[in-house]
Amino acid sequence: TSGGCWLVGADDVKGRGRGARRMLWIMDFAREKGLAALNVAAGERVLEIGYGTGHSLVQLATEVGPEGHVSGVDISAGMETVAQKRVDEAGLTERVSLSVADVPPLDYADGEFDVVSMSFTLELFALNLIPTVLQEIRRVLKPGGRMGTVSMALSKPGEQDSALEKTYK
Repeated sequence: TSGGCWLVGADDVKGRGRGARRMLWIMDFAREKGLAALNVAAGERVLEIGYGTGHSLVQLATEVGPEGHVSGVDISAGMETVAQKRVDEAGLTERVSLSVADVPPLDYADGEFDVVSMSFTLELFALNLIPTVLQEIRRVLKPGGRMGTVSMALSKPGEQDSALEKTYK
């Protein structure tokens, strides 16, 4: 597998508003770049960890087509309600299965997925759990499968937190 790393810089956000509006644009931009890098194909099975409000689910379900499937796991029942509504309104209900559960573990079979995706989720796990989360991802991926994560970088000591970082604290 090949991958990439993108940093969202000042040139990317010029003219994108201020404050929360700019942060939402940055998050959408980064999420879209991450999903594009995964190059999801028709017929694939995809797992989204931390599906949130379901924006990525709709895109992924469209990409896998009628022969593929997207599963999602999130810790929040409230997010499940919002995401399921978004999936239903997009007419993609048959392609998406959502669950609410703590991770780890991942309640899926070994080698079940071609792709595992996370956007703004990995950094929410306790630092000591991240290796276990990554081991579980490796377990549920098929040989040669792809994993993509979009994460925010923390500010360095002495630097001011970004607006996005402040929402997580």
